[in-house]
Amino acid sequence: MKAKLLTGFILLVALLGWLPATAAIQKLTSLTATAKGQGTITVTNPGVEERKRPLHSVVVTLRENGEAEIVVITDMQLMAQGRWTKPSDLSQGINLKITGGTVANNAKGTGKLFLKPDGKTIDKLNFEVKSQARSKVTVEFVAENAN
Repeated sequence: MKAKLLTGFILLVALLGWLPATAAIQKLTSLTATAKGQGTITVTNPGVEERKRPLHSVVVTLRENGEAEIVVITDMQLMAQGRWTKPSDLSQGINLKITGGTVANNAKGTGKLFLKPDGKTIDKLNFEVKSQARSKVTVEFVAENAN
């Protein structure tokens, strides 16, 4: 009897170990991730020529309480703050609502953070914010593939 219980327990543990990685990903409650890659920050002001800067890396912190902090690094660092919500399917991206920060003087907007299949690594980051002065900042970033 004990041998059957032990065998059953070992089988159960082995099966749980083989569950798809997506089951673990769906339990995302917080994240701190850094990624190097390529992207662009585009700043548009009414009546002024559009300015683009290359984007080299990002740091994203998603807290359990729903707060989000995003740092984008070009030739300087810019920070955006806001809230995040996880969709039922992470392949659809994590929803970002930007409510402040140094990007365009406390601008407000929305965006998406996409993770790689491991659920821990940044794949893409896109967001757009507008300031009260009508400046618009667009961030588009794609992470490098780790070799």
